[in-house]
Amino acid sequence: MRRYAILFPTAFMWMTLSCAELEARKAADVQTSVEVDAETRAVLQKINSVSAYEVPDLELQQDDIYAKTAKDVEPFGHVKPFKEHFLLQMEYTGPGRAIPEPADVNSVKIGFIGPIMSTVSVATGGKSHEEPLGIKMLQGARLAIEQANANGGYLKRNLPFELVISNDNGLWGASGNEIIKMAYKDKVWAILGTIDGANSHIAIRVALKAEIVIMNSGDTDPTFIETNIPWVFRCIGDDRQQSYLLVDYLYRKLGLQRVGIIRASNRYGRFGVREINDGSRRLGNPIVLEMAYSLGIDDFFQVNNLLNHRWVQLIEENLEPEPEDRLIDLFCGSGLIALSIAGSVRTITGIEGNGRAARYARFNAQRNGIDNVTFFTRDLTHKGALKHMAPSGEGPLKVVADPPRTGIAGHIIESIAALSPVIVVYVSCNSATLARDLCIFSRMGYRTERMTVIDMFPRTHHIEAVARLRFTGAGA
Repeated sequence: MRRYAILFPTAFMWMTLSCAELEARKAADVQTSVEVDAETRAVLQKINSVSAYEVPDLELQQDDIYAKTAKDVEPFGHVKPFKEHFLLQMEYTGPGRAIPEPADVNSVKIGFIGPIMSTVSVATGGKSHEEPLGIKMLQGARLAIEQANANGGYLKRNLPFELVISNDNGLWGASGNEIIKMAYKDKVWAILGTIDGANSHIAIRVALKAEIVIMNSGDTDPTFIETNIPWVFRCIGDDRQQSYLLVDYLYRKLGLQRVGIIRASNRYGRFGVREINDGSRRLGNPIVLEMAYSLGIDDFFQVNNLLNHRWVQLIEENLEPEPEDRLIDLFCGSGLIALSIAGSVRTITGIEGNGRAARYARFNAQRNGIDNVTFFTRDLTHKGALKHMAPSGEGPLKVVADPPRTGIAGHIIESIAALSPVIVVYVSCNSATLARDLCIFSRMGYRTERMTVIDMFPRTHHIEAVARLRFTGAGA
């Protein structure tokens, strides 16, 4: 007998509404605001018209194009493949489509698995780093459970949903153990979550044997559902689909022609840009530069990715870089500004107070083959921090400073002025300390000739300001 796996559009839809459930709801006089489209309602009616061990009258879905790929970015688009995989919806031919619902339960348990507590990671070879993603995913799962319960919970039996939380701690075997625990000890009906591609692929193989549904809400690996496990689903676009959207936006919507990539030097960065590279080439706009960028755990980094590239571009515009320029990058962090501008000037000296961030900056320079940037660790709150720090050689000297909210210490401003840079670009996230420091620079002969404000954090009082100062003489 053939058994079919039913793809459901949301994690809880198959549990919340059906023709039989509507009758039960009417009998119990339960009020709900759940809205279901006609197509989904028809599918649910067919599913609930048979018992757990009978086959519903549903056809397998047949796609014409895998992952809805646009024709002009398809691999080998000019050649018709002999065999195309993953176009026909998977079917389950095992011992049973489902099992009867347990009779004596007070709630419908939904498992959650994600990286919510810090531990070690086999995939990265060190401390795990995905907890911020996992915590946000957990918050979303909790909101979904609350909303489902507010709408009546599991309507068929008037039961609330309950979230059972487990940590995906980055160890392959441990991830499998969590699936076993939730399936056989916690008795969950389905599992929501995952993040890391390496761990997720171990977890779903355990779920294969346990015959428990997993809805992937975090892992963007395109091969996740290519494992042919009929009860494994995803509710987000994978790296490939998201890359197609980005390529379309870059070249068709914005009309860009020369695009460079700055990406994280980790699994997400490596896999996430592959289709962007390939799609750009197929559209006749190959990526001109790709830089791998390692982030330190306690290093500061601008979090607004939409404006981050414009922020770097604005700093470079204000510096007016020339091939003979020498540049000092103060509070340089992991080297984003210095490494982005390195190709436009002769030499750069980066100075950072955080030793780990400075080490990452050196690693980033080496990894990307940039040899005209040197990074030093100096405490930029102490006098003498800039002593002997000016880049050697001839050529105009310029300075960019991106200090923390406390601004630049007065004696450091004096040390900057003593180096006689022709231009100082001051990047600030605190208007009060910026105004204070610009007054000090003014007494040192530097006139503020341009100021640009970036709304890095919309709907908050925080802004990012980029000021250009030019030396005009004493008492500017």
